[in-house]
Amino acid sequence: MPDGAPDRLSQRVRHSAESSTEVRFLVFYPNQIRYAINYFVTKTTLTNGDFRRLIGRFATGVTVVTTNDRRTPYGTTASAMTSVSLDPPTLLVCMNRASETGQAIERSGHFAVNVLAEGQDGIARDFARKGSDFSGHASVAGRRGDPLFTGALAAFECRVVDAHQAGTHTIVVGAVESATGGDGMPLAYFCGMFGRLSFDDAEER
Repeated sequence: MPDGAPDRLSQRVRHSAESSTEVRFLVFYPNQIRYAINYFVTKTTLTNGDFRRLIGRFATGVTVVTTNDRRTPYGTTASAMTSVSLDPPTLLVCMNRASETGQAIERSGHFAVNVLAEGQDGIARDFARKGSDFSGHASVAGRRGDPLFTGALAAFECRVVDAHQAGTHTIVVGAVESATGGDGMPLAYFCGMFGRLSFDDAEER
């Protein structure tokens, strides 16, 4: 947000359910830019819907996790990816246990993480649906045959070294065996929407 105290701050509270209250702040700055911030304050029980809305406020990049199992490629869009260690290079992805790609990774023991660039939201949307249709999306096979998308900001080829069950998902830990990357800006994801990052200055990154 811009520096400086807001000219006016208004707060509107609405009971949206017995278990939560939605709080809306409207912040007005001298340059007339208005920011609306909504969040839910839990009163008793956090519902699945409340949690989905709140966790969606955490802006992330977008990846497509791929693997090749028995000469069949699989892929799914995922935002739950993070680095674990620099030495040795290690990352993790969270895969829904019902995901065909997650099940294929369990069988193959390897996967690739494609970090998507802005403008690749079509890939993200296609692989967010059930099924793995690679037609129309340029890719090359990695060292173990896992699809690597042309134009992705980065691609990490990993070997599964550990896995942990957590609710509906499996946390898959991968040792990074190979990585490639290029210049560009990332595809971003916030509140169920794809978008792009914008910086306050024009410094090249």
